[in-house]
Amino acid sequence: MLDRLAAFKPDIITTEDLPGEECDLAARNPARYDPDYCAPTDAAKAATGLDIPAALAEVNKTLRAWPALGSVIPGGERPLLGMCTVAAAARG
Repeated sequence: MLDRLAAFKPDIITTEDLPGEECDLAARNPARYDPDYCAPTDAAKAATGLDIPAALAEVNKTLRAWPALGSVIPGGERPLLGMCTVAAAARG
């Protein structure tokens, strides 16, 4: 759909992002959802080893512990960014 919209050459295209949970549901139900309903997450999964549910769980676990850390552990932001990448990659 975005490709067809882009063919009109608008100045800007905006989208409403979908939660990772919804994109995971769509990926697990290809008979109901169009294959391009959400962006593929294969590259993010290959880079982190996490699928969408695992990434969301890790993000939530990490963020719950974040205040207890007091400050970011050197290099500690990279795993969090990786988890967020997987969780958000499906949004496109």
